[in-house]
Amino acid sequence: MKTLRLIGSVIMAIMISVNFVACSDDEEDKSGDAANFIGKWKVERTNYKGETEEWDGYPYLVVTASNFYFTDEAGTTKSDNSTYTYDAKNKVINAKYVNGGESYTIKVVKLTDTEFQWQWDEDDNNQWTTFYCKKV
Repeated sequence: MKTLRLIGSVIMAIMISVNFVACSDDEEDKSGDAANFIGKWKVERTNYKGETEEWDGYPYLVVTASNFYFTDEAGTTKSDNSTYTYDAKNKVINAKYVNGGESYTIKVVKLTDTEFQWQWDEDDNNQWTTFYCKKV
């Protein structure tokens, strides 16, 4: 009888340990992933030198797999088109204007499925403007 109880306990312990292994959290954190970057983003506001401001440029940022640009609500008027590469590890977008050839860097502050916060130093004077965007 003791032997049956011991065998039953061992089988139960094996089943429980297999269950824990099968239920482990192997999902990778996708926040900050480049796939989250692609889409259409509504610029809700900006912050420059601690002052929150409404964005007075084109209200939407459109991002494809290799380019991005700002556009109006109808999508007919566009800003300069830029190509980019996204370094998810360092949270940096390296971009270059297609027409002008000038390169610039964007710092990614937050990137999820629905939110995108980024910083841009327009005049290269270490005065970063933060953009707050929501995916539409």
